[in-house]
Amino acid sequence: MPVEQLEEENKTLRTKVRVLEEELKHRNAECVRLRDELQLLSGVMRENDSQRQLIDTLREELEFSRKSHAEAVEALNVGEKQRRNEEHRQRMARVQLQLSTSGMDVKTGTSSQAGGAVLPVVTGGVVPTSSGVEIICKSSNISSLGFAPVQRPPDFAGSAYGQFYRGVANSADLVEEEDEVSRLMAMAKDGAMLDIKHAEVTDGEENELLERYKALKLWKPN
Repeated sequence: MPVEQLEEENKTLRTKVRVLEEELKHRNAECVRLRDELQLLSGVMRENDSQRQLIDTLREELEFSRKSHAEAVEALNVGEKQRRNEEHRQRMARVQLQLSTSGMDVKTGTSSQAGGAVLPVVTGGVVPTSSGVEIICKSSNISSLGFAPVQRPPDFAGSAYGQFYRGVANSADLVEEEDEVSRLMAMAKDGAMLDIKHAEVTDGEENELLERYKALKLWKPN
């Protein structure tokens, strides 16, 4: 093989080696860039995982807070309802006690009246008749309490009423009548409680009842 040909091949091989070296440098630089990006992305991935765990934890805490808030609101509503019901029961008990007490005063204050006496018109209260004890309610706008305007018994001012009134003068009949009044007042209270379904009595309704009570206290037979 001539020397010139060998030198030419050697030159060609050197050229290929330089090209491969440049390609290797380029590949190495690309690998370094990819390694740096991988390290950066690995840090981002770790941060993302950490934030994801934090978000999951906060989501669980939020759900727990919502449930706790709902339970607290429900407990508050139940407590408020119980408080209103208790206030309502106390007001009703107080008003019914006043009405029943005033009814007893009206009955016992007139038991010594003459047989044929005629009583004035009563706007409301417990009225004895020949057929039994009747509850007379004055006309008002408190129908939500279960009361409604009623007519006086037809024999309220007649001779039959006088005969009955003379009959209750003795103590035995008086005790029996008091028991009947108590029973009727209890029935009226139960009916009112069922009609309003434990609703809160408004101030206007309570004032109407108190006005009836005052009217009963001020009423006296002639």
